[in-house]
Amino acid sequence: MARYTPRFLAAAKRRYEETDEPMPSIAFGFGISLRTLHRMVEREGWRKRNDRPPRDLSRADQLLEEAIALGSVLNKGSSAA
Repeated sequence: MARYTPRFLAAAKRRYEETDEPMPSIAFGFGISLRTLHRMVEREGWRKRNDRPPRDLSRADQLLEEAIALGSVLNKGSSAA
């Protein structure tokens, strides 16, 4: 396997671990094959994508969901009166 600079590896690792960019796109962006990227992930011990914590709603979407739920509760309360 070709040698890569620490800067190259750090940039590839960041895109692999911290983004949802598809692996073929990451490999293409770095001018390497998908197989090479897979080997790099294994050899360098990068955190597997399936080990990430589950995604959650953004804070804005959480607040929106809470507001909708509150509105639903308030609407039920006003129709019972």
